[in-house]
Amino acid sequence: MLSICSNQFFSSQDVTIGNYIKLDKVIDYVGRKSLRLRDLGIAIKEFKLIMDYVDHKYMAHRVDLWMKMAIESGGEVLHLQLGLLGDFVLETVWTDHLISHCPLIEDLTVIDCAVYNPLTREIPLVFEFSSVESLFLHCLQKLKKVNVKGMHEVYIDASNLESLDYCIHPYASFKLNLDSCTNLRWLRLWNLKSIDLGDEWFLELFSKVPFLESLKLGNCSMSKRINISSAQLKVLKLSYCSNLEELNIDARNLLSFAYEGVGLGNNQPGICFQKSSNQLEVEVNSFSIVDFQDLCSLRKFVQNIKRASVFLFICWSVLIKPEQGAWQVSSIPPTIKRLELLFSPEDEALYFPFMNYLLSNCCPNYTSVSFCSHVHSKAFTTFLYEMLMGSEEECHCSSSNSKCWWHALKSVKVLCTFKIDENADFDTMLDALPTCYSHERVGFMLEL
Repeated sequence: MLSICSNQFFSSQDVTIGNYIKLDKVIDYVGRKSLRLRDLGIAIKEFKLIMDYVDHKYMAHRVDLWMKMAIESGGEVLHLQLGLLGDFVLETVWTDHLISHCPLIEDLTVIDCAVYNPLTREIPLVFEFSSVESLFLHCLQKLKKVNVKGMHEVYIDASNLESLDYCIHPYASFKLNLDSCTNLRWLRLWNLKSIDLGDEWFLELFSKVPFLESLKLGNCSMSKRINISSAQLKVLKLSYCSNLEELNIDARNLLSFAYEGVGLGNNQPGICFQKSSNQLEVEVNSFSIVDFQDLCSLRKFVQNIKRASVFLFICWSVLIKPEQGAWQVSSIPPTIKRLELLFSPEDEALYFPFMNYLLSNCCPNYTSVSFCSHVHSKAFTTFLYEMLMGSEEECHCSSSNSKCWWHALKSVKVLCTFKIDENADFDTMLDALPTCYSHERVGFMLEL
C-alpha cells in the first residue's frame, strides 16, 4: 500500500496560495516513490492520498498522473481526499480514466466529482473546474457496490450489482437507470424531491429489481397514499419523507421497518401491515418538537401496527407545555418492546407530564435514558426511577377510579451500559456515571 497524508509533512499554516515550498516536497516524494515502485515491478495494490489545505488548481493534474500510475500497476483500492484551502473538503474520482483501466472493479464511490480543465497553455495557467453531473458505468461485470453523491444522471450497466447508495442535491432533477441491475439487493436513495414517489414508481422499481431486499428512502417527496407490495423485501426505512399520510405494506418477508420524522402521533402517517413476517420489528424515531397532544395520538399509531415488536426513540426534542389536567388516560395502552429517550426535559416541571403522557399511550417492556446531557439526564433518570417504584398514593391517579398501569408492576430491574458492581444500588450506579458527554444509558426492565 502507498499511503500519503499531508499532515505528516506540513500543517495548515505552512501552505498558502502562491507558497508551495513544503507542498512541492510532498509532490516530489509521491512522484519518486510511485516511479520507484513501478520500475521495481511492485504493484500498488492500495493507493491512499489525503491532502489537506491544498490549492486544487495546483494539485489536480498531478493527482491524475498518480492515479493513472497506481491503476496501471495493478491497483485494487484507490482512496483520494483533497482538502481545498478553506473549510470545504472535496472527495473526487477521475471516473473516465479509472473505469477504463479497471474493468474488474467491484466497489466504486463517486462523491461530488469535479472535472479539471486547463483553459490555456501559457504561463500562468488558467484553470476551470466544473461539477460532473452524469455517471455512466458500462461493462463492469464484477461491480457489486456503488456509492454516488451529487450526480443528476446515473446509468449503470452491471448485472451483478448488489448495492447502490445514491444521493443527489436537494430538488435537483435526476435520472436513474437500473434496467440491467436485476440482482440488486440493497438500495438507498436520498433527496429525490423533484418527483412524488407513488404507487407506479414502486411497482416499476420492484419489477425491474425483483430480488430487492432492503430499500431505504430519505428526504424524498412522496404521494399522500402509497401501497408497497413485494415478496422479497426484508428491510424498509423511510426518513423525513414529505406528504405521506397513508402507507399500506404487503411484504410477507418484511423483518424490519423504520420511520424517522419530526414529531409524533398526528405527524406520523397511518401505517398498515397487510402482510409481514412474524418477526417484524418496527422502529420509530421522533426528532425536534414533541407536542403533548401528539403523545396522545401515539396510542392510535401503535395500535395500528399489529403483529410487530415496536421500538420507539425520542430524540433532541423541544416540549410544548401541556394544559393542566389534559393527561388523564383510562385504559392500559398497547405494549411496545422498547422505549428509548435520547434526551430529557431541561425543566423539571415537565418531568411528570412528559412521562405521564408517554406511558399513558404506550406500555414498554423496557425503557432507557441516554446520558448525552449528563446533568439533566441524571436528575430525570432519578425521577423516572422513583416514578416507576413509587406508590399510587403519590400519583395524581390516587383521587381517580382509573389507576396508572405502572403502579401494578411486579418488578423493575435496573440495567446500565457501563461497568459497575452487579450488587450496586441505584444511587451508586448514578454516582458511577461518566461526568462528561457520553452515550451511556440507564434502563429499566418492566414486568407487569
